[in-house]
Amino acid sequence: MNYAKVTGFLYAEGRIQGVSFEDQLTGKTHQLFARQVVNAAGPWVDGVDSLNNPQREAKLFLTKGVHLVVDQKKFPLRQAVYYFDVPDGRMIFAIPRASKTYIGTTDTAYEEIWKIQP
Repeated sequence: MNYAKVTGFLYAEGRIQGVSFEDQLTGKTHQLFARQVVNAAGPWVDGVDSLNNPQREAKLFLTKGVHLVVDQKKFPLRQAVYYFDVPDGRMIFAIPRASKTYIGTTDTAYEEIWKIQP
């Protein structure tokens, strides 16, 4: 479901049986029951998980990075190259893949906390 913000879990017999959610386009709330519930919230996975257990510590280590994608015709490489002498200890790299070259730096920790607001 797109544009659906999970606001809580639905329980039966001590197990999660579904979710309550808010449609972010209409503001309406709904309940959805399912045989299986999968938390596929990407970087918000810990925030959704905290709806079930607010005391649980985050498991996901978030990072951020900047990468450019360039057509191989403009920056042709046969093999990956990297350079380690960046002041903060990260590497700079260029990696050929298919018809593109990926240029960037290794990621750094992302310190902002992703919280789900009920």
